[in-house]
Amino acid sequence: MQGSFRQNGDALRGVGGVVQYPSHFDHPFDIQRIFPMRALQILCFILAIPFLAALGHDAYITYQDQNYDQPMKFSQVGWLLQTYAPDSLGITKDSVEPTTWESTITPVLKMRTVILTGVPFLGTLALILILKGLEIVGAKGLMTRSIPAKTTKRQFVGKAGESKTAFKYKRK
Repeated sequence: MQGSFRQNGDALRGVGGVVQYPSHFDHPFDIQRIFPMRALQILCFILAIPFLAALGHDAYITYQDQNYDQPMKFSQVGWLLQTYAPDSLGITKDSVEPTTWESTITPVLKMRTVILTGVPFLGTLALILILKGLEIVGAKGLMTRSIPAKTTKRQFVGKAGESKTAFKYKRK
């Protein structure tokens, strides 16, 4: 017996009798599928950890002698690796070609750690705030999806569209 389950008229018959459920997203460019808000928030949290660690490390190194009159000194990525992980830096340098090391990795090692870790974190945070702002302005469907209310009763529709009662199992 062929047919389809119908939930209060949600299902529509499509081409060839295939059941098609209406989309909850009316706009073809669905921002919810591209930028799921929960995933962005988790990513922002993960990116905040190295940023805050670098900021805290730099504050500790600068003010460990309790001289708060001096400006804050920001460490470079290369200095951190050379100080705290020299073996990893040496292994990496030995495994990479010298031309690649000079052209690609050396500029990264000369960057300030706070900037290198802060740009992805602040970019993600800005994206979250922009999307939240668009939701406040009235762009519908950015942060939340409309989920239809569940009904308690389902109805089986046969070939000719006649309503059948739901099958009840009898236990022995």
